[in-house]
Amino acid sequence: MKKNNFLKLTKIVHALFIVSTIITIFIVYKNIDNSFSIKFAMGYIIFLLLYSGYLTFVTIKNMRTLKWLDIRKRLFKSKRQILPTFPCF
Repeated sequence: MKKNNFLKLTKIVHALFIVSTIITIFIVYKNIDNSFSIKFAMGYIIFLLLYSGYLTFVTIKNMRTLKWLDIRKRLFKSKRQILPTFPCF
């Protein structure tokens, strides 16, 4: 797949994640108890597992294009930005 296709798929998956999270929070908050809400919540849990696997796959796929030196620079750059904001480190 081309990068543009992954970008479109990622946007769709993120949108689906946001919408389903809002619906699930609403179901739990309002204490809606019927067969559809239980099936939706179970489907949401399965979706979360698949979503985390997809994000891991895309992250590893994108990291393979980077050289080790670039990865190391990005890791150390992010640590320098975080450390001054938290004096306990």
